[in-house]
Amino acid sequence: LKKASKQNEFTFNSAKLNSFTFAINYQKAASLNNTQNFSSVNNSNSGIDAYTGYLNSTKKPLNTDNYPIEMLLAYQANLISHDSISGNYFSRVHAPLTQAGTMINKGSVDQIDLAMGFNVNDKFYLGAGVGIPIVTFLRDASFTESASRDTTSSFIDYTFASNLRVTGVGVNAKFGFVYRPTAWMRFGVAYHIPTFYNLTETYSSSLTANYNSGYITPPEFLSSVKYKLRSP
Repeated sequence: LKKASKQNEFTFNSAKLNSFTFAINYQKAASLNNTQNFSSVNNSNSGIDAYTGYLNSTKKPLNTDNYPIEMLLAYQANLISHDSISGNYFSRVHAPLTQAGTMINKGSVDQIDLAMGFNVNDKFYLGAGVGIPIVTFLRDASFTESASRDTTSSFIDYTFASNLRVTGVGVNAKFGFVYRPTAWMRFGVAYHIPTFYNLTETYSSSLTANYNSGYITPPEFLSSVKYKLRSP
């Protein structure tokens, strides 16, 4: 940096580039690994009762446009029946029941950082960095209800299973500038750009219901969607 004129007091000179730095960094920004399990006896109701209660209160056609896929699978597996006279739905699963569930989460958010900095004449310090976060997340979940003492029904148990997978890549950036007019004084400013993600989410859901006479497994539900996300 050199003094040029009164009209343009300072001008850049490549000979005054004191130093230049470049860095590549990898970090695990977040770990998404955890496992949850539960088991208990429910003497009051079944999860299917919640479905039928919602169906009877809304009175809409039973399809995926109006209700979660789990309700349609339960109907297809004969866990939910429909009374054509009253128009109401009722559950074929009755308490007391043993309820058990498992949720296994695996994945992480890893980030690669590219950064560079400039020192011009020991007065101007400029820095910039680009971050590339990589998202991988997998969730396997299951929920089971088993008959305990219900001898009036052929129902034995059912299990809902679901799988969620989210993958994608994002980008963010940081910029900084410091000016040192004297050895004891510095002025600086920094700007951080939010992270922009492109993500792909795939989801599957299945159900198997066991009865004394056999089992019913409706077709597995599969869906996939791509979307953009800004954080924060």
